[in-house]
Amino acid sequence: MKLTFLTLAAIFLCQRISPAGDDAAPTASIRVMTFNIWVGGESGGQPLEQTARVIREARADVVGLQETHGEERNGVRPDNSKRLAEMLGWSHAPQVSGIAVISRFKVLEVTPKRWGVKLEVSPGRSIYVFNVHLEHAPYQPYQLLGIPYNDGPFIKTEREAIDFARKTHGGSVERLSSELKPAIAEGIPVFLTGDFNEPSHLDWTAQAAEARKCPIAVAWPTTRAIAEHGLADLFRSLRPDVVNDRGNTWTPTTKEDDPKDRHDRIDLVFACGPVEPRKAFIAGEDARHAEIVVTPYPSDHRAVVVECELHPEAKLARSYTIPTADFSARTDRRGIVDREPGQYLGHPTTVLLEDGRTMLAVYPKGHGRGAIVLKRSEDGGRTWSERLPVPASWATSQETPTIHRVVDAAGTKRLVVFSGLHPIRSALSEDDGRTWSELAPIGDFGGIVAMGSVVKLRDDAGRYLAFFHDDGRFIAKAPAKGPPVFTVYKTLSKDGGRTWSAPEAIASKPDVHLCEPGAVRSPDKRTIALLLRENSRKRNSFVIFSSDEGRTWTEPRELPAALTGDRHVARYAPDGRLFITFRDTTLESPTRGDWVGWIGAYEDIVLGREGRLRVRLLKNHKAADCAYPGLELLPDGTFVTTTYGHWTAGEMPYIVSLRFRLEELEASPRM
Repeated sequence: MKLTFLTLAAIFLCQRISPAGDDAAPTASIRVMTFNIWVGGESGGQPLEQTARVIREARADVVGLQETHGEERNGVRPDNSKRLAEMLGWSHAPQVSGIAVISRFKVLEVTPKRWGVKLEVSPGRSIYVFNVHLEHAPYQPYQLLGIPYNDGPFIKTEREAIDFARKTHGGSVERLSSELKPAIAEGIPVFLTGDFNEPSHLDWTAQAAEARKCPIAVAWPTTRAIAEHGLADLFRSLRPDVVNDRGNTWTPTTKEDDPKDRHDRIDLVFACGPVEPRKAFIAGEDARHAEIVVTPYPSDHRAVVVECELHPEAKLARSYTIPTADFSARTDRRGIVDREPGQYLGHPTTVLLEDGRTMLAVYPKGHGRGAIVLKRSEDGGRTWSERLPVPASWATSQETPTIHRVVDAAGTKRLVVFSGLHPIRSALSEDDGRTWSELAPIGDFGGIVAMGSVVKLRDDAGRYLAFFHDDGRFIAKAPAKGPPVFTVYKTLSKDGGRTWSAPEAIASKPDVHLCEPGAVRSPDKRTIALLLRENSRKRNSFVIFSSDEGRTWTEPRELPAALTGDRHVARYAPDGRLFITFRDTTLESPTRGDWVGWIGAYEDIVLGREGRLRVRLLKNHKAADCAYPGLELLPDGTFVTTTYGHWTAGEMPYIVSLRFRLEELEASPRM
């Protein structure tokens, strides 16, 4: 069944694979159940113990319950989900009104909007379980069949069915998605259970319609939207015969040929992540309709139970499958920023000012350290000034400098240049870089590549998060003893970059070296993703996410090989496409060691997809010593990216800028 499932649902399982080989970590088995218990388990006229019996007979480990409220008594509808959990000796996680998750596993947390629950399956191993009960009316199958229900108008076409389904469930699906995405990004198993009150798009197919198993083919939008988030419909993946194995869950209370009803599969279990489904069962009233039979059956919905194997985090492929284009021959789109015979010039960062044409660049005279050079462009990176005067202390820089724009709550604009190792120092300018302060410590702490990324918080109060890393040598005055432990840190400024808080660790992973965080916000601005270099060169790059403005972060999750590299810098094109540029350190790549770009979407990062296109920007001629790029987007949609490299064989590295639109990259010849 493993090969069948992977063949059918590979595109839905977050592009993860099950580990194999003698060194694979042990798996864990789990049974996940979705169960609408029918008005608190009371409307079927059975004691609540009969509902508990269904769960026991199913040998479930975790259950998403719907319709948990019982009949009204003295103006109150009791929530029987807690009583069920107590009967079973389980934990209980209430969600929004009428739904809950119960489990024999410990509840670790509930997501902020209560769509999902995080459970501890065993020490160090956790899963997410999301659970929904979507709006019951209007009910599109009834609308299509002319069955009166809740004043829903009758309809005839697939287009009408999809439109009504989106109006009915679209808002709930959008709210669910906002919490699903960061959970999926953690890379642990994610399950979704529920009474969806809408059939699956995998059931109302042309094949099923031809066999008269459904009135017409309908690409139902709710399950399609969930599949686009990377979750697989486990029952249909395991039992793909849509004609002879319908798996109907609605309803055991009427006959299948009842002209006043329509039987369908609307109770579903989805999953993504390192999960391998093994078996799927229906729990119901008799052996003709169910594999798990409980008589008398207490609900008007049959339940669905899926048995799965949970795998530890899987290592991803070392190479990528998306095409690679070569832009390196476009000398007409290239300009030299700085070049000095015999002098190593490297590691620039840039900033674009508010006029949309003034850019500044800083970089060291040396490999990652040396006197800081400052240059200015007044025409969007086409031409650059001579090296500009800088304070004397800039000659003492010990690390790669970075430059950022910050604005305080009063509207005062500043430029800040950081220089790392111990202590991290900064210099400020309040006149757009014409004059600068000396480098001065920002605290009694140090770090490497400070600050690789600076992100403005959404409160418009002049607050910024800055990110850097250290390997234990410079964070404190006394270097840490033992092997290096790479840790990513955040620090907060509440006054527009003038002062910074003590650093707080946000990411570390013992088996890899995570460093050089590159930040990108989601298109809706609600989530921050940090792309992380993997410096042990054993794995792909990694990513972490925060959906609460940096207060908490997901566990590091490995990225596809297509996004593996050093010092990621990202910008959105005017049409919403995402462009990221970096040094290519992919374990297996035709452009390994070169300066490259990636074109895709933010969702590709969230869902672990490869993206759309890789591009060689320039070929590097010495030992992956290049990139650390600056990247700016001009008002006309032109990208300007600036970096160093051994662009001429046998010469010291020098600094160039490239100008392009994404359409030019996509039109470049394929490698």
